[in-house]
Amino acid sequence: MRIFFNSANCQFVRKKLRDETSDEFMSRGVQLPDLFQAVPESDIQREFQRELSSMKALCMKLLEQPRAVA
Repeated sequence: MRIFFNSANCQFVRKKLRDETSDEFMSRGVQLPDLFQAVPESDIQREFQRELSSMKALCMKLLEQPRAVA
């Protein structure tokens, strides 16, 4: 996760893509490791699955958007 969800990639998405959905996806990815520190052990799996579900929905939204032709 840390290889893909890092500050350089987040800045690229924010500045170059300028897409709110992409930006939210990256933000959620960056925060995933923090879940394990902030959430009680009994709730980690449920919260992790909830975040993954939210990220999946964002991916589906991105895939549905019309694409620009290069």
